[in-house]
Amino acid sequence: MTFLGPPPHVRAGDWRCPELACPNNKAYVFAKNGHCPKCGSPKPDVDVQDEVQQRLRDAFSALQGVDSLLGRAGKEAEGLEESMRGLRSLMRGLGSNNNNNNNKHHKRCNNH
Repeated sequence: MTFLGPPPHVRAGDWRCPELACPNNKAYVFAKNGHCPKCGSPKPDVDVQDEVQQRLRDAFSALQGVDSLLGRAGKEAEGLEESMRGLRSLMRGLGSNNNNNNNKHHKRCNNH
C-alpha cells in the first residue's frame, strides 16, 4: 500500500537524502542533520512539508482523473444498458413470432 505523505514518525524539517543509492533516500534524515549520516550528502533545500504538499496535489489530480474516467464509464454503461434492453425486446419479439409460426404449422399438420 502506498501512502501519500511521510510516515507518522517523520516531523517537520526531516528530509530524504537526494542520493538515489543511499538507504536514506527511501527513509528520512532528522531535521537537525545538515548532511546525510549514511552517505554525507548535504541537506537539500526542499523540506518534508513541500514534498507532502506536492504529493497531495499529485494525488488530488490523479483522483480527479479517476473521477472523470468513472463518469465517462458510467455514461457508456448507461448507453450499453439501453442497447441491451433493446436487444432483449427484439429477441422476445422474435421468440413470439417463432412460436406463432410453429403453432400455425402444427395446426396445418393436424388438419391433414
